[in-house]
Amino acid sequence: MRSPALALLALICASLLACSGSGRANSTAVPTRTPAAVASATATADSTSVIAASIDQQNLQFVPAAVSVKVGDVVLFTSHDPSLHMIKVDSTIIAGTMKNGDMVRWKAPAPGQYKITCDYHPQMSATINVSP
Repeated sequence: MRSPALALLALICASLLACSGSGRANSTAVPTRTPAAVASATATADSTSVIAASIDQQNLQFVPAAVSVKVGDVVLFTSHDPSLHMIKVDSTIIAGTMKNGDMVRWKAPAPGQYKITCDYHPQMSATINVSP
């Protein structure tokens, strides 16, 4: 009786572990608190969206420091840094804690200039310029 129960418990644990991986490699960021435009843009940037620009996190910097895209374009943020990072777009968190190799997509919601920052490293900043 004990053996089937242990087997079931092992199966459940294995399933939970498989589902609890970072899952960030192709995930869409889910904001924790956001203005409506940025939240909507983040939620609709799925893994099938075409990437118009990329910003890497490396050596405690966003590289490049500025990109230009059009409304609806997707910007891919990738961490190539051993340090943990956070991504904020105009003070809205779009990625809580990013580890080396993690990726997050952000879809440009409206024309304007968006400031990118990392709370863990205040010296990190970038700009996304969005045209109509």
